[in-house]
Amino acid sequence: MGAFRITSLSPNLVDSAGGTLVTITGLSLPSTPTVRIGSSATATVVHSSATSLSVRVPARAAGTYDVSVLARDGRSTVLAGALTYADATADDPSGSTPGGTAPAPGTPAPGTPAPGTPSNPAPGTPGVGTGPDAAPAVRTGPHGERLVRSDRFAALGGIWSVGCASSCTGVAL
Repeated sequence: MGAFRITSLSPNLVDSAGGTLVTITGLSLPSTPTVRIGSSATATVVHSSATSLSVRVPARAAGTYDVSVLARDGRSTVLAGALTYADATADDPSGSTPGGTAPAPGTPAPGTPAPGTPSNPAPGTPGVGTGPDAAPAVRTGPHGERLVRSDRFAALGGIWSVGCASSCTGVAL
């Protein structure tokens, strides 16, 4: 799309607190771009190449924003309504709270029962949390990352609840 032949922007849903790393891919991105979110906020460029651009988005009010990629020579591409900001809620099961700290590695989010208990069955438990209306499971990673179970990675099931603070077998993802 546009002058830089942009093919994707991911993720397109970010926290309104800002700080999310967003990747824009294209076929001819500018060498020293400026990325604007909405009409005035500028994202911080973390990495830039001819085919990939990583930016850390600024804090914004919840809503949908255009993303503009601007080259120093005046060329630009606007991705209309490409980025949606959403507020984190108090019900967020990730365990993060504004101004709070992330739990230690291997520590479940506050209020989260241990894996294998009736209210939080172990991954892969037949008939539990696998229906079409089941909410996605969310956990907090060792550095406060929000981890959401995805059907795409269902084959990796067993590692979802493994605490790897001391050691793990297998390949690091």
